[in-house]
Amino acid sequence: MDIYKQLAKIRQNSAFTDKYVKFLNISDINENPSKILSYIRSRPGSDKYLVVINFGHRYANDVDLSEGAGSSKGEIVVNAMSNYKVNTEIDLKHITLSRGQGLVIKVK
Repeated sequence: MDIYKQLAKIRQNSAFTDKYVKFLNISDINENPSKILSYIRSRPGSDKYLVVINFGHRYANDVDLSEGAGSSKGEIVVNAMSNYKVNTEIDLKHITLSRGQGLVIKVK
């Protein structure tokens, strides 16, 4: 139930009420075709958020989203299915995603 509360809370943020979405291009990671969806949600005068979801059937190790996010650091805001803890810092150059995992990260 915590995941739903986290998502409902983040939905109130103006970055998620605006229509602006910037999809990030992730092709192959570690020579394995990945099925990772990632995009940025932001709005002028608001925080920037990175949403990343692994739709694949394998782990995705050392995913580097720093260039697309415009930063190498972020803070976990929403976490589905992983050992990452909410409100902790994450290195956007080395993200590991398990199968079916999703994260919402506030870009610093």
